[in-house]
Amino acid sequence: MNAVHRPRPLLFAVSAALAILALLASAGLAGCGGSQVEDGTRTADGKLRIVMYGSSRCGICAHFRRHLDKRSRAYEWHDVLRSREDRKTMVTLARAVRPNKVRIRFPVIVYGGKTLVSPTWTQFSALLDRPDDS
Repeated sequence: MNAVHRPRPLLFAVSAALAILALLASAGLAGCGGSQVEDGTRTADGKLRIVMYGSSRCGICAHFRRHLDKRSRAYEWHDVLRSREDRKTMVTLARAVRPNKVRIRFPVIVYGGKTLVSPTWTQFSALLDRPDDS
């Protein structure tokens, strides 16, 4: 009789969650709750660090980047079409926020330990308008 190996869902979910937390912690993106911010989430001038993952072909990404440029906000841009490593990081971040989504849409934005996946303009503006210490 052929035995079919089926992974245990709970064990798999716990393993996946631990792997994601380890990846986020090693990248300096894991928050610890409250208003405390982990090391690496602030720029040299004390502002919260903005990291954006997207595509150079994405119009929404270009719009968000132009807005950041107009406001003279420093940010890190990762074009996931050019870097396999950036694409893997983006997928890991997006899956941590939306584990049941099959399709990941651009952009994925990490701001002060908070991850937004395909945010609306209102969500993006509200995130940038909040004080840096919240």
